[in-house]
Amino acid sequence: LFGLGISITLAIYGVVVSQLGGYFGVDTFTQYMFLFAGTIAILFGWSELGFIRFSPPEFAGASPSWLQKRSDYAKALGMGVLLGNAGIGCPNPAFYVILTYIAGIGSVGVGAGLGFVHGLGRAVPLLAIVILAILGYNATKWVASRKASIDTVMGWSLVSVGAFIFSYGLW
Repeated sequence: LFGLGISITLAIYGVVVSQLGGYFGVDTFTQYMFLFAGTIAILFGWSELGFIRFSPPEFAGASPSWLQKRSDYAKALGMGVLLGNAGIGCPNPAFYVILTYIAGIGSVGVGAGLGFVHGLGRAVPLLAIVILAILGYNATKWVASRKASIDTVMGWSLVSVGAFIFSYGLW
């Protein structure tokens, strides 16, 4: 249900972007999407590498009270919907490229479908971690022990992909 909530949110973003692409003109909107995606990826990459201090807005409080009063299933779905919005700002330039494609197509169905499938893809690693935890393996311990090397690989990857996406938007 959590993954379904993320998928629903990203499907809504796909619908909105498909309509904005048609409204503002596909070429102009697509160019701005590439420039934005490249810039964000480079900033997140530099942040991962420690070159700059960049902290995206974060929510440190409890989940909303209206959600806390619901059943466990509704809570899982609701948190997926809320965190689907948080995932928009995560260092994932692939979603910005997908949004650019959606803007170029201008189809509500394609936008909703691609956003939904991308949301399911974001949920798969979470499901893998949960399954490993159920089986008794703590995957977070493995990741935490390799944090520095993972941050370095992710940082340089984001800078490289961001530079490519940004330069593609320029030309």
